[in-house]
Amino acid sequence: MNILESKPIKAFIKVADMGWKMGWHEINGGNMSYRMTPDEADEIKEYFSNDGEWKEIGKNVSVPDFAGQYFIVTGNGKYFQNIKDNPEDSFCIITVNEAGDKYRIVWGLVNGGRPTSEISAHLLTHSIKAEATGGKYRVVYHSH
Repeated sequence: MNILESKPIKAFIKVADMGWKMGWHEINGGNMSYRMTPDEADEIKEYFSNDGEWKEIGKNVSVPDFAGQYFIVTGNGKYFQNIKDNPEDSFCIITVNEAGDKYRIVWGLVNGGRPTSEISAHLLTHSIKAEATGGKYRVVYHSH
């Protein structure tokens, strides 16, 4: 299977495209992230590269409960309108290190870039949501 045919990637693209078509975004306004299940990540890990540099999630930001987990995240300054036609350039998949204070890109943003500038807010929100809902809710979506 091609990574773009996987269920979580297809769903991410669909939701982003729907948001764009409904007028929820001003050019590159907004961002989205999805916390993948271990099974979803395992299904497409053959496409991941672990050569990327570890980057700080944010100053004094740590999400240790997400050590080793994967997230699909829109790119900083990327346009929602381009996600459907150019997914590899528009978003990425990241993983969180064992300490929970750094991330690295394992797929996507092929022309350079980084995840949304609000990555720390997304991961902290995911952490709060996971604790409050027993992990049921997996999406953080912000539009403007």
